[in-house]
Amino acid sequence: MLDSGNDFFNSLLEKWWGQILVGLSLFSLSVFVYRYLANLEDTGQSGSIHWLLALTYAVAGKWGSTLILAVPGVVSIGVGIRNLLVALRGDEK
Repeated sequence: MLDSGNDFFNSLLEKWWGQILVGLSLFSLSVFVYRYLANLEDTGQSGSIHWLLALTYAVAGKWGSTLILAVPGVVSIGVGIRNLLVALRGDEK
């Protein structure tokens, strides 16, 4: 049963629109994380976050926690746009 989920994700990443969709999702999640951490800092409250985000927050602050999601998102969007342009030119392999 797990293979079908991996097959779906792999087939999604093989298409230009899937790469852009995954990139937009990651970038949107990074915006949410930034706003969540900024809200916690502004109000002085405590909250729970994933340990990897907590580690990057402890080392690099909220920008580090944001960039760990935003950079792969932007790269995925860029790859998707490049693949779209290649497909439009007809240079597909």
